[in-house]
Order: sequence, then structure tokens, then C-alpha cells
Amino acid sequence: MEIGVRDEWIDRVAAACQFVVGEAMPQRTHSVRRLFREFEAQLLEPRSSSERSVLRAMLVEVSLRWGDADHWAYHVDFSDAECIEDPASIALSAWRKPPQDAKVAFRRWANAYIDTMERVHPRYRAIELRRDLDAEFARPLSVGRLARERGASVRCLQRDFEELTGRCIQDYVRERRIEAAVGMLQNTSDKVEWIANVVGWSSRKNLNRALARSRGTNPSTLRARR
Repeated sequence: MEIGVRDEWIDRVAAACQFVVGEAMPQRTHSVRRLFREFEAQLLEPRSSSERSVLRAMLVEVSLRWGDADHWAYHVDFSDAECIEDPASIALSAWRKPPQDAKVAFRRWANAYIDTMERVHPRYRAIELRRDLDAEFARPLSVGRLARERGASVRCLQRDFEELTGRCIQDYVRERRIEAAVGMLQNTSDKVEWIANVVGWSSRKNLNRALARSRGTNPSTLRARR
């Protein structure tokens, strides 16, 4: 016999929806891609037709509220940005012929929203990339991969990122790694080789070279100052 809507299920889904809608703001630390991936992972699977209907309704509401809030927040930060198209409205077309699985439909909406926002507003693409790099600076860097994930050429992605940050992608990642390494060297007694690996370099030698070029110092000197 099919169950109705479980109280625990709807409470947890509602809490996840409320959280993700609250993250539609310029100050969020997660990129939209990361945020929506984590959001989907929190959604418990529905067990009945009633729960499937409720989940679809809740995800449609999230997409409506998120799209408007996030798009508005971008224009608050960049009042000079012009909109020939409304990314939030365009993305909603993804819900017109949804598959039976509401999570699949939501993922399709999310991809449509992100793709449209990044096409209409290149600075948005650069902002989202910066958020990803801040969270994953230790990951092996491939600008080609980053460009493919965003449907942009390497040249356009570099140009947009430099206009936003004043640095190319490689320099930005290098500086984030150096900042993390300096903090660990000054505040921990961890081995230098281990710190180098944690922040994204394959060897102590690479960390030493980066510190010398950027800070004119080395791990031993930094720890001596501590």
C-alpha cells in the first residue's frame, strides 16, 4: 500500500529548500554549481506519488525564488549590467516538460539558469569561477577543463576573470595556495612536504620556489619569525 507524505521527509526537504534559497546572495561562498550539487544530495528520495508531487512543487518554488533573487543580487552588485534577456525567466522553460523525476527536472533547470546567466553576464561567470577556485585551489589546475565546464573558450574565460580580479587564473590560484601555505607554516608544526601537497604543489621544492618568487622568503624563515 502506498504511503502518503511522511512528516520527517517533508521536514528535511523543506529545511534543505529554505537553506538553498537563503544562499541566493552576493556574499555566498559556494558557486551555484557546488551549491546545487550539495542541495540535491540532501533531498531524500520520495516513496509515493504524493511525495513526488510535493517534491516537484517545492523544487519549482525554489527555482522561482532562486532565479529572481540571484539575478537581482547580481544587478545590485553590478548596476551597470544590462539585460537583453531575463535568465530566470528563460530557465523556467525547463519545467514545462519535466521528466517524472523532479530532481532531474530541477537539475535541468539549474543548468539552464547557470548557462544563461553566464552567457548574458560574463562577470557572473568569472565570479562563479572565483568561488570555485577559492574552494578548490589545491586541485590540479586545468584552465581548459574550467573553460569546457562553462561552455567558454580559454581566451574568453581568462579575459573575463582578469577583468574581475586583475589576475589571470593561474596567478590567482598560485596566490591562494601561497596564502594557505603561509598560514599553515606560521600556525602549525606540520611538515613542509605535507603542507606543499595539501595546498596543491607536488613537492617541497615547488613550494619553496613559489614562496621565493612571491614573498622573497622560505619556510624556515617564516617559522623562525613565528
